Amino acid sequence: MKKLPRLTYLFFLALLLPLSGCWDKTEVENLNIVIGAAVDRLPTGQLRIICQTVDQPQRQMSNPNGSQGSGSINYHNWLATGYTLFDAIHRLTLVAPHRFYWPHCRVIIISEQLARQDIVSILDFLERDAEIKRSMWILIARDKPEDILAAGTQNKLPPARLLAESLDIRHCNSWYAVSRLNQFMRQLSTPGREAFTAGVESVPGLMRRDLQAAGSGPDLHEPRLTHTALFRSGQLVGWLNEQQSRGLLWLLGEVKKGIVPVKLNENMISFEVVGSQSKIEPSLQDGELEINISLKVDANIGEVSPGLEKLDSAVIKELEAALSEHVRQDITAALAAMQSLGSDAAGLGEAVYRQYPARWQESYAGNWPEIFSSLSYTIDVHSRVRGLGRINISPRPL
Repeated sequence: MKKLPRLTYLFFLALLLPLSGCWDKTEVENLNIVIGAAVDRLPTGQLRIICQTVDQPQRQMSNPNGSQGSGSINYHNWLATGYTLFDAIHRLTLVAPHRFYWPHCRVIIISEQLARQDIVSILDFLERDAEIKRSMWILIARDKPEDILAAGTQNKLPPARLLAESLDIRHCNSWYAVSRLNQFMRQLSTPGREAFTAGVESVPGLMRRDLQAAGSGPDLHEPRLTHTALFRSGQLVGWLNEQQSRGLLWLLGEVKKGIVPVKLNENMISFEVVGSQSKIEPSLQDGELEINISLKVDANIGEVSPGLEKLDSAVIKELEAALSEHVRQDITAALAAMQSLGSDAAGLGEAVYRQYPARWQESYAGNWPEIFSSLSYTIDVHSRVRGLGRINISPRPL
């Protein structure tokens, strides 16, 4: 029998490739795509989870009403309880028609009550499960988690997605410090550093639920990111307000943008921060530990109210000094709050650990929160005004 040439075999093999198909594919309409979640602990000790999923276009088209009204929503919140987080998540399948798919989850909200008890108890599953992304944001609820995930239904975005997109532009304001899952885990496991992340609450908005009838329907609530949660040994111990949160961001060198209003004489100057760098240097003076904090701030002048008659080099130096003093006050307020709570979220202890590793193990590792609470420090801020805008003299009426 005549043998077939090798090219013939290759041709038939090539024909088999498109016939293989996707043996393990799952159609998207057969998945509940999770975009956000919230976790709370009940008085019974069980964990309660709320998962927010987006409605698929195919399911929306199958609506028997034929179309969505202006007041309809495009997401669904699912609720389940369990003895562990993994148990609660699997119990969601008792009420949901499809499997929950987690890779698109960008935000997880943890109740303040659970965070004060022990946040570490739920982090094992988040780190262990292969579908959970380590870039997911961790937030602490200052209100009921179910209210936060039900807020803001008229903005065309599910609340979880609205929070995630707000976090993407966090550098525009720099009023809170937030952590992703991988950053939070690293903070918990780093010597001389405590964890922190942002808070979230539900606040009344301007819109109403029924947009067709002006003035009718209940007021619409919206989720808002606010304040910074401080942890100590994996437990929430307190909060930083806006000024203290920005002070923490100055210490971390994370203020890249934002407006800093500073009062100078009779004028209110709005500085637009365009960059900052921080440096934390520990030193031993006669056996006593001291922390030297230095900061460089670059800013533009965004607004002067009611105005300046002249803006020469002497005035600019005065403005730079006023900005430096304002930044110093922010840092001092943040350190005072952190020291009162014994939570070194700025990582001063980590700087000591890196600079003096042997001394750290010998004298500081066992009782750093107590040492940190009475630690002395110096703050040196150097500010520079880089731009004045399109004018250097404020407009005045004749």
